[in-house]
Amino acid sequence: AKVPLKGLDEPCAREMERAIGMGQKGFSVSSHVDGKPLDSPEFHPFWAQAMAMDVPVWIHPRDPLGKKDRAYEDEFDLIHNFGWPFETVLALARMVFSGFMDRFPSVKVVSHHLGGGMIPFFFGRSSETYAPEKQQRLIGKTLPRPLYDYFSSFYYDTAVGGSVPAIRCCYEVFGKADRMIFATDAPYGPKHGEGRLETYPEVIRALGYEPGGADEPGGLTDDERQRILEDLDKGLISAEKAMLLLQES
Repeated sequence: AKVPLKGLDEPCAREMERAIGMGQKGFSVSSHVDGKPLDSPEFHPFWAQAMAMDVPVWIHPRDPLGKKDRAYEDEFDLIHNFGWPFETVLALARMVFSGFMDRFPSVKVVSHHLGGGMIPFFFGRSSETYAPEKQQRLIGKTLPRPLYDYFSSFYYDTAVGGSVPAIRCCYEVFGKADRMIFATDAPYGPKHGEGRLETYPEVIRALGYEPGGADEPGGLTDDERQRILEDLDKGLISAEKAMLLLQES
């Protein structure tokens, strides 16, 4: 469900309660709200309630503000293809470095496109850039936990164009199939999303094998692939707990 982040406090809380009461399983927000990052203090009431309700929040990227100021970025669908994933990266990174994830340690954040794809792929670079001895200078403090702990606590959906190597990269970096969620981005894509629904499950099943077809010892087990395809959402989406909290409030 979408909720009015601009109408925070009581209006937002009422809408969150109404949505879950109607059977919705979580909330969806854009990567920024008219240029304000999601970790902004004014949005904390929303995140506090989402964490208390124990329901997930999906982050979907949107165009950055001021895109017309950079014409070279506004051509050739570059913002959609490359800029949107980067918007996701910015949202997640800010949540880590601003202290948001320490304030809301059990919040369930689901990131689109494997965290923009860049987070797992560039995690070595990020670990060097934000090594503990550099953090005071770069972010104004030293994080109380390792960088890995923060970024591996996010959930990563697998809608990356059906790329087995890209999905495998996320798994190899974070080693947690229980933080990877099967996704297709339907109704977008070939045949209004139906094409992806037909082919993407095979992408997940292929994660246990090398391109040549031989079993890969380091590949995902049948159980891990099953969790990505079907089982993970059962643990991620706790609508029953959310309803119990509403009844107690």
